[in-house]
Amino acid sequence: MRILIVDDHPLFREGIVHLLEDMGMTHEFLQVNSLAEAQRALERHGDGIDLVLLDQELPDGAGLHWLKDIRTQYPTLKVLMISGWTDVLLMRDAMRLGAVGYIPKTTQIGVIYAAIELVLAGGQYFPPELLAQTTAHERVSSVKDTLTARQRQVLRLIRRGLSNKEIARILGISESTVKAHVTSILRQQGVSSRARLISSLHEFSEDE
Repeated sequence: MRILIVDDHPLFREGIVHLLEDMGMTHEFLQVNSLAEAQRALERHGDGIDLVLLDQELPDGAGLHWLKDIRTQYPTLKVLMISGWTDVLLMRDAMRLGAVGYIPKTTQIGVIYAAIELVLAGGQYFPPELLAQTTAHERVSSVKDTLTARQRQVLRLIRRGLSNKEIARILGISESTVKAHVTSILRQQGVSSRARLISSLHEFSEDE
């Protein structure tokens, strides 16, 4: 199989090829250092390229922007994003745009090897620790969608460790009303205590 590496750092490109070949990988590697060169390589080889390892930051543009365009031109092309950043938001964008995986450059070579073979076989690879953060983010988004504006105010104050009495004073409502809101929030989120609620929503930001 043929793999196109799109990265503007020769040491990274050549280093990863050397390490993968040392581990027994026998695929053919093509190397380019810009999006323009990557585009020409695809036009030249067409369906002969089985996988693109695409860096996010390149001299002539962002990898994600090119990914969006190239998926329109070559809808079956497999693209595995690589980045110097361990960034859950970048990974989520790559997933949304159709990448088959995301690999931070700090990833161990054995994991990179396995990820490449996995996606060539039709699978996907996204770092488990980043997927966990994505799940937490989606859980928080779901919480925000189900709570009323007042309940969100109460939740923010719960996170600060305030009692029902203190929350009632700050919001100008009765303590019994606060208790009702707390009970409703706990029921909606399927937890039995304030502590469990706070733990499950550790990424709920103060300004949301």
